[in-house]
Amino acid sequence: MKSYNAYQLKLAMAGLMVLDHLKIIPDFIPDQLALVFHLATRCVAVFFAYMLVEGFLHTRNVKAYLLRLYGAAGLMATGNTLLNSLYQSKGIYISNNIFLTLAVGLTMLI
Repeated sequence: MKSYNAYQLKLAMAGLMVLDHLKIIPDFIPDQLALVFHLATRCVAVFFAYMLVEGFLHTRNVKAYLLRLYGAAGLMATGNTLLNSLYQSKGIYISNNIFLTLAVGLTMLI
């Protein structure tokens, strides 16, 4: 049986997360398929939370780890703001930020 490392699993989960967010684009996928994707991707956030704790337990510098997470959250928030301004006329609004959720979770662990 082939085993996968953490990086490969993270890439696979990121791919699943993209499937879940396809429903944001109007008329891109049918509602039934969006529901299937939504159900199939419920494991993604749990996996990323698990990997956050693994990283927390194995990092040498928790402060740097936390700063990287908040930095990624800031970049993602900036990207979300840019996309929201570009697609405002089409009724698309993006508010998801997994990095902020994980950073707050790590802050609570400290």
